[in-house]
Amino acid sequence: MSAPTASPPLQLPIIPLRNTVVFPGVVLPVEVGRSRSLAVAARARDAEGLHVALATQTLAEVEEPGLADFFPTVVEAEVVRVMQVTPSRATIVVRGLRRLRLVGLDESGALYVGSFAEVAERGSQEVEAAGLALAVRDSFKQLVAVSPELPDEVASHVDQVRDPGTLADVAASHLEASV
Repeated sequence: MSAPTASPPLQLPIIPLRNTVVFPGVVLPVEVGRSRSLAVAARARDAEGLHVALATQTLAEVEEPGLADFFPTVVEAEVVRVMQVTPSRATIVVRGLRRLRLVGLDESGALYVGSFAEVAERGSQEVEAAGLALAVRDSFKQLVAVSPELPDEVASHVDQVRDPGTLADVAASHLEASV
């Protein structure tokens, strides 16, 4: 009997991000202007629901990042919409799906293609996580109440989220914090 073969790593086109982190469960417009990112935007216009990897750079000023220039945890996202602003700029609306770990990078083509391993989410079903989620929900609602930048609808959205991990992602996506 032969040994089971390991499945090949997931491969997705990468959109490098500067000073932005996208979380699972969050819909966000992403501005792109580098040629490799515009190539992904062009592909997404032709392929409805294209999945991409959103990889945050460790240093925003790096123009042509390599594998070591990305944080290892990335987010797989679905491209919801592409709007071509100018020939050299586009806005891609993405919906974060899940975390992945970047394990390889192919820079040889017109766009970056990454190899990824799945990241197992854990702990969201524990009693402690549920208690912490209540505290996060209450604190976040207080933050929305005193912050003019956050609309009241954000608090009602957070109220509807039940999974502690998703709640943490949604709350973190609205905080002003460093990468």
